[in-house]
Amino acid sequence: MIQVINIIMQPITMLRGMVGILKRGGTAILSTPNAHGWGVKLFGKRWMNWYAPYHLQFFTPKSMRLAAEKSGLVLARFDTVTNSNWLHYQRIHLATYPVPGKPLWFWSRDIGDAALHEKAIVKVLSFAHRSKLNHVITRDYSFV
Repeated sequence: MIQVINIIMQPITMLRGMVGILKRGGTAILSTPNAHGWGVKLFGKRWMNWYAPYHLQFFTPKSMRLAAEKSGLVLARFDTVTNSNWLHYQRIHLATYPVPGKPLWFWSRDIGDAALHEKAIVKVLSFAHRSKLNHVITRDYSFV
């Protein structure tokens, strides 16, 4: 489940449902933004995953372990891995951060709502992303 647990209202209920469908000894693999990860430390309140309403739940290694235990799962492993695309999206988020109360066009995926300077910023950042610099920073070699 890629970034599902953080967008649902009842994550424990969902995890308990997974327990019911997993075979004995089965493995569930989930990904979610790490609310204690390096992105939070570096970007603070402008960390893109704080942007509501897209993320309703925020997990740390400790809270993920507690959620697993409450649902009858065992957290065997917790890794923080940043795909280079997320760093690219974070940069766009920082460069086009809206004024309070104004929705961020980036999350609607309608670049038509962006101002001309925001479109230019996205083009420059997209060029930088295609240069693979983000891959080196995040050590994401799966896309090289």
